[in-house]
Amino acid sequence: MRKNVLGMKIDDIDRVGNRIKDIRKKKSLTITELSKYTGLSVGYLSNIERNQTSPTLRNLATICNALDISMSDIITESADERIVVRKEDWVVREYPEYQQTINFIDFGNANGEFQLVLMQPGKTQKVSEGVHPYPEMGMVLKGELTVIIDGTEYVLHEGDSIRIKPHNFHTMRNHGKEVCESLWYIRHSATREG
Repeated sequence: MRKNVLGMKIDDIDRVGNRIKDIRKKKSLTITELSKYTGLSVGYLSNIERNQTSPTLRNLATICNALDISMSDIITESADERIVVRKEDWVVREYPEYQQTINFIDFGNANGEFQLVLMQPGKTQKVSEGVHPYPEMGMVLKGELTVIIDGTEYVLHEGDSIRIKPHNFHTMRNHGKEVCESLWYIRHSATREG
């Protein structure tokens, strides 16, 4: 098998788009959001993700920067199973439209990730792509969180936990008077209910 200077199999180069798409989805970013963060068009990014075109080195670096990963993370599909994730390694995303901050704590591959979510009072997060193919489990660490799953409303207080099954539309609201902190566990590779 031929290898290039980066030590990867030549066949792996054809899967760079798949890796970008997988990493983007694991970070809960839409292709439109990635376009906004990179300045690259949605059509161009879509073509890259479908392996219809190859990104230039400069554009690949731009995409990696927006995804907060190194170029080797895109190129290699190593086991990358982290035992410890340091706070400085968290990926932090601000969502001003929801006045929400999500800290992504990713253990790599199929090990899942934690999301520490901070939501300002009086705000609603509608999960527009919210019919995820994976389950989510969350716990309120501070404040109050209302979770609406397929029309049923659950009011959670500090210490309360909830499980959202795959393919359930859900909305979250902070009706409280303080910032709500919640911790979520998500395992993206979970494809069936277990």
